[in-house]
Amino acid sequence: MNCTIFLCLFSFMLMIATLSLVANDNEHDEEYLGYVTKLRLLSQEITQQALQEAARGNELGFQTISNAQSEYKNLLETLTNGNPESGMSGTPSSTALKNLRDLWEKGESSLQNLLETQETITHLHKDSDVMDQLFEKNDTLIETMISAKASPNQIFLATQQLLWLERIKHNLLNDSEKKDEKALNEKAIRQFGHNLSVLMSGSDTDRQLKAVASPEAQAILEEILVLFDKDIKKFFLDNSEEIYKAKRALQEIKKLNPLILERIEKLQEAYVDASKQRFISPTLGNGLAVIVLFLLLIFLYMIIRINKARTQEMEQQFAEIEAANHRNQEAILRLLTEIADLADGDLTVNATVTEDFTGAIADAINFSIEALRDLVIRINRTAEQVTGAAQSTRKTAGQLTKASERLAQQIAKGGQAVIGMATAIKTISAKAKESADVAIKVRQGTLHPPTDNTDLLPVRVSFYDEGATTVAKTSIRATSCKAGTKHGVLHFAVI
Repeated sequence: MNCTIFLCLFSFMLMIATLSLVANDNEHDEEYLGYVTKLRLLSQEITQQALQEAARGNELGFQTISNAQSEYKNLLETLTNGNPESGMSGTPSSTALKNLRDLWEKGESSLQNLLETQETITHLHKDSDVMDQLFEKNDTLIETMISAKASPNQIFLATQQLLWLERIKHNLLNDSEKKDEKALNEKAIRQFGHNLSVLMSGSDTDRQLKAVASPEAQAILEEILVLFDKDIKKFFLDNSEEIYKAKRALQEIKKLNPLILERIEKLQEAYVDASKQRFISPTLGNGLAVIVLFLLLIFLYMIIRINKARTQEMEQQFAEIEAANHRNQEAILRLLTEIADLADGDLTVNATVTEDFTGAIADAINFSIEALRDLVIRINRTAEQVTGAAQSTRKTAGQLTKASERLAQQIAKGGQAVIGMATAIKTISAKAKESADVAIKVRQGTLHPPTDNTDLLPVRVSFYDEGATTVAKTSIRATSCKAGTKHGVLHFAVI
């Protein structure tokens, strides 16, 4: 089992590493082929811009060629030395890449020659406007000569100038480069200038032509001569080498383009063949994937067998657990049956202690029942003591009640005496008032003092007032004592 797991993991890791390397190689192969595709596009773009734009003096075409040349060179350097940013290694020793570089060096030399003649080519095509002006002026010259009734030979010579102009324009502006083209162009320029001279000044040797007599025609001839000498003849003589250098460069570029495209195609095929010949290839990755799949199937089969064995073991354990649970349930029911009378207050029950897990519980219950028995006994004893104390308290309370009743009777009798004393005091007070009135009158002289003992009346009144006060205090204290006996407390007041 462990060996199978190890082989499976090892094969899986090896497959992952292989697929990772294959993916990395595929990414680099795509990068290689992407660069090759760019080379193909740049080759076509350079040729197109050179033949269609630069050859017509378009400055943008020259700029495009220059940029494409730099990019082309950088792509070749990347294919040769690799790309550090993406991790792509340089192309191994490859004949296809070397052949392409050698051919590109020739093409690059032609491109450089073309770029060096940019100013001349641009100026040359700007002079095409001058050629158009020369054609227009020559047509005007012919019409003027016909109107002035010039001789047929003069008109023929003027008409022949159109042919020479067309030849000059064709030789200057086309991109072909023939061996005798330069000589033919020089001949056409010389012949055009010679004809102008004959028409303007005449010639004794050439058909004995006389100069054009019409002043208007002479003026047109002067304009043609100025334009021709300044913008065509002088420019061609000064820049003929540059012009034909550019033409040779264009022809070389046109010639090399299909060869370069062919070598680019061979380079692409070389990259494809190299990717197929690698040892670490998609085929190896697929083989490892098959091995890993086979090992996984074996691993799954073993896992299924192990799970089946574990399932049987778990079923057996489940049966044992179920039997143990059944025994435990029986023990619990037996214990509950034995202690059922405990809920009714029967402390004489005793649980059976067995070897089951309920044995410890039964032992604890028996201990608790024994403790409850002791507690109930102590509670009963305490209750008996409380009952005796309560009976003693009731007896004492009865005695106090009887004493309170006797005291209340005595207080009632004292109250009646107080009432009698109060009545006597009122009578004495009335008499005292009468005595006071008599005394006032004596002082005022309205009445003579009595000769009997009535002068002693105020003293007696004072004595009676003190006695009434004492009786009142006695009555109040007696009332307080009666109230106190209602709460089980007896107070005694001594006056």
